[in-house]
Amino acid sequence: MLREVAKMISGRCDPIHLLELVNQELAMPPEAQISDQLHQEMEALRSVAGWRAPPRGFTLVPFSNSPACLLHWRSLSFVLGKLSREQRDDLKARYTALIKQRKNR
Repeated sequence: MLREVAKMISGRCDPIHLLELVNQELAMPPEAQISDQLHQEMEALRSVAGWRAPPRGFTLVPFSNSPACLLHWRSLSFVLGKLSREQRDDLKARYTALIKQRKNR
């Protein structure tokens, strides 16, 4: 999904571009934290995507240098807010259909 959203926003299928956008435009509040479960999901995504582990680990303040941190709800909300209503509706329809397919297996 991150690649699709990156393409919709910038024309490039590059989650690193989304990370740069979030780093430039979103100010995370100091109290923003990463739960243990989200940390595990970030690590799994980082590993599967082949991204290097951030030297200081995953952080939100300051924002990390890993695209895996885009899984945090504040980042997702910010990035999805950059999409038009039509783009959000398209994503919702595609992923709703994908979830239904996986449930029917």
